[in-house]
Amino acid sequence: MNTKLNLLEVGAEHYDLLQICDQAFRHSLPEIMKDDSSVSQALRYCLRHPGSLVRSKLAYQTSVTVGLCHDNALKLATGIEYFHTASLLFDDLPCMDDALERRGFPTVHSIYSQDSAILAALALINRAYSLIWAAMQDCDISARTLASDYLDRQLGVSGILGGQSRDVHMKYQSSAAEVIRVSYGKTVSLVKLTLVLPAVIAGADEVRELERLSTYWGLAYQVSDDLKDEYLSAQIVGKTVKQDAVKGRPNIAVAEGYESAARRMKHYVTKGDVVLSRLVAKRSEWIFLSTLRKRFEGEVTYWKQENEVKLTMTGTE
Repeated sequence: MNTKLNLLEVGAEHYDLLQICDQAFRHSLPEIMKDDSSVSQALRYCLRHPGSLVRSKLAYQTSVTVGLCHDNALKLATGIEYFHTASLLFDDLPCMDDALERRGFPTVHSIYSQDSAILAALALINRAYSLIWAAMQDCDISARTLASDYLDRQLGVSGILGGQSRDVHMKYQSSAAEVIRVSYGKTVSLVKLTLVLPAVIAGADEVRELERLSTYWGLAYQVSDDLKDEYLSAQIVGKTVKQDAVKGRPNIAVAEGYESAARRMKHYVTKGDVVLSRLVAKRSEWIFLSTLRKRFEGEVTYWKQENEVKLTMTGTE
């Protein structure tokens, strides 16, 4: 019988979460290792550069916290990471952001052509659905139905697809409210899959709180991403930057300025702190979420310091 795995009781010497998620990410499409088609070559390249796997690790930890077994938690986490990776392949295409670098390496379409990048993204989506469906097989039919509906909402036109469409067709000089609406679809939806979908599958009591936390953290992440695109170099960020300006895409740092955007990010993080405190008070295992919270704190501090430097240089402090 599968048993719940308590991460807080497993020593680091026996349990390397990053390594486990990395191996699952690289090896959950085994058929591409023997296939010589262009799409398989593109997928092998893509899976060699998994990035930080933040979503995979968070989805796994969330899954075991709400009671899913190790195998199902890992399938679910890998499926969500595949959805995320597929979205990046689409984002980087010339018809979208036209990016040439991602995670410090050339983008998939810039090496293997657009058709292979599109087919690779579809292969990842196909396997993601398969993995997530397999992860839900131990659940009762009502939980599977709720989870399937939730997955559809976050991925569909009311979620990621709709958000990406608005992003592509929105004017560069958009209002802050319009930019945030795009972020709800593009970014918040994927965070909800990471933190909320496991709770929906398990029928956990924390679904509403995790939805609130996903909203605040998703918006905070998007503000930080917009600041990076506008003010940092590709060498620092590890991907093509200034594309919002080139493509005329919505950017919160442009819509309301550097200082206001930095304050907005801090506001979202602070609101998320309140939710996180309630979660930990209810169930101490949620303390693992503080790892991502610390990353946000580092970025808030960075942008605050950068703003102080700008004010000093302009003599407006």
